Amino acid sequence: MKLKLIFITTLFFIFTISINAQTDSSKTKTCIHPYSFKFDEFLVKDSEDTAKRLEEFKKRFEEETKEAIGIIHVYGGKKSSVYEIKNLVAEVENFFGINSDNRYKEKFRVYDADYRTKATIEMFIKLQECSKYPETTSDFTFDEVEFTEITSKNTLEKSNADLSKLISKKTKIECTPAGKAVGICSQNKNVVVEVFIIIDTNGKVIYSKGVSGHPLLKSNTSTKIKDWTFHPVVIKNKPFNVKGILSVEIEPFNEQIVNY
Repeated sequence: MKLKLIFITTLFFIFTISINAQTDSSKTKTCIHPYSFKFDEFLVKDSEDTAKRLEEFKKRFEEETKEAIGIIHVYGGKKSSVYEIKNLVAEVENFFGINSDNRYKEKFRVYDADYRTKATIEMFIKLQECSKYPETTSDFTFDEVEFTEITSKNTLEKSNADLSKLISKKTKIECTPAGKAVGICSQNKNVVVEVFIIIDTNGKVIYSKGVSGHPLLKSNTSTKIKDWTFHPVVIKNKPFNVKGILSVEIEPFNEQIVNY
């Protein structure tokens, strides 16, 4: 009798698991498009040609469902100005009317994708929420680029410690809303983002790029650090640009827990 009871209990347990598995499976939405669709890419020629290509992309995008997101990757050229990617990103965002304060909630999203041999723009459509974001395919990293404003004769490379001593004015860099949401910047964590910066002869940050740290913090930190100023470097009456990697501490987020 005891063995019969155990056998019946086991069958009931297996049946319950099977039913729950089928129920969960029915609730799971099938990802028909696991990867983003690449619409096109083009070498940057001029503003008129760029606008024409973006308009074609916009028309194609409007054929998709409300779930879709347009992804644009902007690449600078290997020989370029320190402002090239910044200006191209601004041009694309302006075309789509993207609000810089809310850019990652827009239907079109524009990303700095590093560098290729020539300045290039890639356009993708992320068809479903479950679709993977497209990966960037750069040919060069920031430290391999030949910036027109920077040469070995007019630029010095400094360590993190030396760069820290040159700071004349800085503002606190707070955790991003996305970072707060996932608890990156809680009070008990020392959160640091490393940023490659180029400082001109007037002590202004003319280029910045997050090189290490949490992905949800790097872009914001590299943007905010441009508000900092540094003491100009002059040796034997000759002014120098300065470059190097600076460690930046992110302000901790004091999350208050409310019990109801």
